[in-house]
Amino acid sequence: MQELKIEVKRPIKELTVAYCPANKQVAYVLTKALKTDQFARLRRELGVVSFLL
Repeated sequence: MQELKIEVKRPIKELTVAYCPANKQVAYVLTKALKTDQFARLRRELGVVSFLL
């Protein structure tokens, strides 16, 4: 299965479609069960940090 990331700017005069491989889908950190290393990488890309008190 392939996925597409589509960015639409208004007013719509041009549409750019770019391929984004599944392992680069940052939203997967919120919706999928991931291996620890992939979870950590996507979490860093989102800018999520841990605070230990």
